[in-house]
Amino acid sequence: MTMNRTRYIRYPAALILAALAALVIFQGSRAEAAEIRVNPPSGGVAVFALPAADPALGALGIESAAAIRDAFDRSGRFMPVEEHQLRWAFNGAQGAPGDEFYERAARLLDVDLYVVVLLSRMGESYGATMRVVPRREELGHLARMERFESRIMMNIPLKLARSAALLHEGLPLVAAVLARLDSDRYRIGAGQWHGLVAGTFPTRDHGTIEVLAVGRYESVVRIPAARPGEGSRIVIPVFPDAKKESRRYTMQISDNAIARYGAGSTLLKDTDPRKRYIEGACVINPGGNACLPVYGAFLSTAYLGFKDPRADVPGLAASGSVLAVQFALPSLLTGFSAHFFPWERDADKSRDLQRMQYFLWAASPLTISAAYFDQLAAQFSRSGTLPPFFEDRDGFAALCSAVVPGGGQFYKGRRPAGWGFFISEMALGACSAYYFDSGDGGKVLLAALGAVKLADIAAAFFMRTGYDVYKRETADERSALVPFLQMREMPGGEGVMMLGMSYRR
Repeated sequence: MTMNRTRYIRYPAALILAALAALVIFQGSRAEAAEIRVNPPSGGVAVFALPAADPALGALGIESAAAIRDAFDRSGRFMPVEEHQLRWAFNGAQGAPGDEFYERAARLLDVDLYVVVLLSRMGESYGATMRVVPRREELGHLARMERFESRIMMNIPLKLARSAALLHEGLPLVAAVLARLDSDRYRIGAGQWHGLVAGTFPTRDHGTIEVLAVGRYESVVRIPAARPGEGSRIVIPVFPDAKKESRRYTMQISDNAIARYGAGSTLLKDTDPRKRYIEGACVINPGGNACLPVYGAFLSTAYLGFKDPRADVPGLAASGSVLAVQFALPSLLTGFSAHFFPWERDADKSRDLQRMQYFLWAASPLTISAAYFDQLAAQFSRSGTLPPFFEDRDGFAALCSAVVPGGGQFYKGRRPAGWGFFISEMALGACSAYYFDSGDGGKVLLAALGAVKLADIAAAFFMRTGYDVYKRETADERSALVPFLQMREMPGGEGVMMLGMSYRR
């Protein structure tokens, strides 16, 4: 009995000593421990996902609400309301009709703004409408309604979260003065969660303030130039990195799209798609064009497993015309009097012309490669799939353009841009070969060729992809007319069928 009592007293004593030691250590800093609390801030954001009769949409609504709350939490401006608080507000708002139900729930929670998400499904496509409703006059500019669509269910929550993150772009930190500690020190309602760090910050109405100690949600600051009262608001030039968060969500959306539409998941499930792509470009296409010039570029695309491929006639006509000009141009320039083959020189063929003819004939493999990449771009676009190496599309596109003029544009599905760079570089190359011994003129042409080549590589790296299937998943549908059909269950238990068209500007 005595032993148990001794242990009972010993542990609390140790805890008390440890607490006193921590208090003494912290009192050596510039602010007392009592000045910084860890209570979460009042207000915030409530996320309402409208219930749906479809179980899949119901699960998607839960995921979407969680993703939006995560985006708000990461941005550090509006504290997301937790689930148990939402349930409490729902009970208090029972009986309110339609949208008034969510307005009443938001009023009970006293949030700064609330978000209402409506999900729908039409065939293979999922849709989501997000409405942001501010409840403070100074936040009126955040009001918006946005519509998103995707054939990949898991991309809907990511698109909603990305939009919620971008909502914070350019939003400064507004901190309330909670208490005055002494002559020039105050406790304010902002801390690490809001992105605040120790240091000095210029403010518009309170001069330069100094952040002395930073807690999770509250901080101690020195304001020497003004004496704000409790409840005053201080606008601090600290902004969320909305673009960084947006890129993070976009990368996840992109990864999901590649996993769904990539060649390895669609056309070439049982083989290495990257190996097939390289073999097709380096072995199959040259062999096919040796048998059937130009048309062999289309036939070679079958090596990548396209179902029911169709030749793109304008692409074949463009590549065939370029190849014909490469072989026949010297003869055309001399009225067909010069010898057709470049290694044969006669009186009608000058050295400059022969040098240009050598270049044109030597560059013919580049033409059949461009024809192959062009036909591949047409097949990938038509089949709704993405080419191999798409995870590293920017670097691989730059490599393609470094080897084949316009190759990176073809790889990204930008066919007109690909042919534009190809013809420009081939023309400059031919002129550079012809005027190579002409002094400054040849040097200027070579410099121009180098500049265009660098522009080709840079454009291939930075240019966005032209494949609709990828753009549809990764881009916002800023202006779209989308049909939807949904069974919606109202909070009171009443079921409503909704059929309509959604348009977002």
